[in-house]
Amino acid sequence: MTEQRAADAPKTFQAAVAAAEDKRMTPEEAAQAEREVDDEVLAGDVPDDSPLGRKAASEPRDANALPPWVKVPSNLNIPPEKQIGFMGFLPAWTDRPSLGFRHCIFWSLSVADEKLAKQAARGGDALPHLAMRMIRAIDGHKADWTGKKGNGNVEQFWESIGGRCRPLIINAYWKLHSLEAEETADFFLNYSTFRSAVAG
Repeated sequence: MTEQRAADAPKTFQAAVAAAEDKRMTPEEAAQAEREVDDEVLAGDVPDDSPLGRKAASEPRDANALPPWVKVPSNLNIPPEKQIGFMGFLPAWTDRPSLGFRHCIFWSLSVADEKLAKQAARGGDALPHLAMRMIRAIDGHKADWTGKKGNGNVEQFWESIGGRCRPLIINAYWKLHSLEAEETADFFLNYSTFRSAVAG
């Protein structure tokens, strides 16, 4: 990817928020800011005169449209009824800026995916492996788990995006594999109960 193409890559909400606040955010703060912005934009609660309000007005969202910076591999089989995630990383955020703008496509794990991730962890911290296993495509290439060096090599991608971007994918893992706060409250209030065993 040329430097000009990387420079033309659209800025994400994290970048917009960081620029507006004129400070560098941690990955956790950026992820939280993006979630809040997404919620506000979708709910229509952003003041019209704020930078994010102007962005929302100028770039209305289509829930079914792909982000303009995503390339979907022709051989990628997307399972039905899955929520598909897309993440883009500006070169300056990564450990390998020379590789240009990076992006990935991901979705939630199957039971088989979870087993593979836990095997790869070899008894260590399974969370990064679980998050990495969600990745299905990288920069327009289908994810490759064979270990061969190449465009779709997941471990190379994971290493190259660096410590500031990896937590964003880990946060996405938690989001895709957890109930929302309201759903959790509904579960405990209405669909989870315990009773004492009655002695016979």
